[in-house]
Amino acid sequence: MVSKPHEKYLIETDVIIDHLTHNRGKGKSYLIKLAQSGLCFTSVLNASEVYFNLNSENDLQKADHLFYALKVLGIPARYSLEIKKLNNNLINYRDALIYTLARQNNLTIITFNKDRYKNLDCSIINPSESE
Repeated sequence: MVSKPHEKYLIETDVIIDHLTHNRGKGKSYLIKLAQSGLCFTSVLNASEVYFNLNSENDLQKADHLFYALKVLGIPARYSLEIKKLNNNLINYRDALIYTLARQNNLTIITFNKDRYKNLDCSIINPSESE
C-alpha cells in the first residue's frame, strides 16, 4: 500500500461496510491499514448511510465502535455554495457533497467506485487497485 506520512483520507460508505463485514481470518481490512498510516475521516452522511442499513444489535455495536474511532465530519452550510458548480460533473447531490467535503479538507477519497468522482480534480484511491 502506498501512503505518505500523515496522509488524510475520507472513507466512503462502501469501504466502511467492507470493514464491518471483513473476515478477520483474511488479515487486516483496508480501513485498518489506512488508519495505521494516516488520519481517517468520514462524514455524517456516510455514517447515516451505514446506520440506516444496520440489521442487528451486533451490527450496531460494531458501527458504534468504528465511528468512535474515526473522525466524523459534519457538512457546513457554506459547502452548499459549491454544489451548483458541480452539477454538470456529478450524477447526484450526495456525491457532490462528499467531493466538496474532501476538497475543502484536502482529503483523499477512499472508495471502491472511483467512477463516482471521475472528471473531478481530487485524489481518489480504490482499495482493490492498490493492494
